[in-house]
Amino acid sequence: MGHNTIVTTLETYSHVIDEMEQKESYKVNELMNKINEI
Repeated sequence: MGHNTIVTTLETYSHVIDEMEQKESYKVNELMNKINEI
């Protein structure tokens, strides 16, 4: 991407990673709830 340091890359994209983690966590919770209903 042309960023000079890893810090620049992390500052630029960390919010995207956080959002992805939240979405995946929600999906896992939904699946666990469905399993518990069985």
